[in-house]
Amino acid sequence: MKYKVISTGKNESVKFRETSSINKVGIYSKDIKTARIIMLGLSGSGKSKQAAKLASYLGMSKTEIISSGQILRDLIKSSATRSGLERLEAVGINWWKKIEDETLLAEDRSKQYINETSKVIDDPFTGSTVLDWFRYSVNHGKLLPDLWVQNIIHDAITRTGHERFILDGYPRTLGSAIGLSEYLKSKNSEIDHVFILQISDAEALRRLLYRGREDDTASVIGSRINFYHKQVVPAIDYFVKTLGSAKVKFIESDKVELDGDKEKVKNDIKDSENRTFEKIKKEYDKQPEPVDLDIAA
Repeated sequence: MKYKVISTGKNESVKFRETSSINKVGIYSKDIKTARIIMLGLSGSGKSKQAAKLASYLGMSKTEIISSGQILRDLIKSSATRSGLERLEAVGINWWKKIEDETLLAEDRSKQYINETSKVIDDPFTGSTVLDWFRYSVNHGKLLPDLWVQNIIHDAITRTGHERFILDGYPRTLGSAIGLSEYLKSKNSEIDHVFILQISDAEALRRLLYRGREDDTASVIGSRINFYHKQVVPAIDYFVKTLGSAKVKFIESDKVELDGDKEKVKNDIKDSENRTFEKIKKEYDKQPEPVDLDIAA
């Protein structure tokens, strides 16, 4: 039987795949066995769109795209059921406890912090349990303790089998990045690619204001941008240091033309997304050329 060498390197074991599974795009055919990918970038950079495009290109299912925001929203919905509460408990969220009895205090997640931050919005926190706080935080876009989110994401990765997933917008802190690497190492796995979509702060503000969601005010967007530079960038620096430039790629997200009628803008956005994805695809396909190798069946 004829095989091709699909992965070689000084510190790698040689991996083989039957030639029948290799198509014109090289080793990344529709039956790709592993794809452990992170997609990061400022709000408005198009992370979710590019994650979906890459998943489609690799023949991955929607369930293999892991978005922390979507998972948290799904957990909120399921928290009204017994099975949903059991899942929260399984990832370390002691939902039944009183806030003052539970240590949410990694960093500044104290009751004082909860009370102070809830004052700045029209719907202040009035609950008393951890479950109340969890629901409130997700619904109001507030940060949850790092450990909670890490456990939730690690659980989602476990459900994929550790081999095929795209993390959309995660990790968001240095601690989460380190925790993710250590978790995957414990499963004899590691991240294959990190893509960082690059846009300027001004472009992010312009795109999000055009999007026009109710919570997309200039001040809220500014807070997200500041958070990205303060918290996410150190996580990116960690990946650059630990994974190297071969695995971490910075992709310029093409500028979107937002002038003109809605149909024109819609088409311009689509064209920009397609151009950006071509850059991602080009970087992803940069792999060693397969080498013919005959092995006795």
